[in-house]
Amino acid sequence: MTAAARFDDWMKTVQAGVEEDLGGYLPPESALPHKLHAAMRYALLGGGKRVRPLLVYAAGAL
Repeated sequence: MTAAARFDDWMKTVQAGVEEDLGGYLPPESALPHKLHAAMRYALLGGGKRVRPLLVYAAGAL
């Protein structure tokens, strides 16, 4: 397995954990007010915000 493949596997594992942890802080989608919780989910779980958690996780592993 190449270093790039190992990195991709590690990155996907960390990202899945971050997604799961972030989702745990949000109220269920059925909770009131629906629009607010939908906006919270969109802002928090939308893609493109996963580089910082990867860097923090990697720094903590040192």
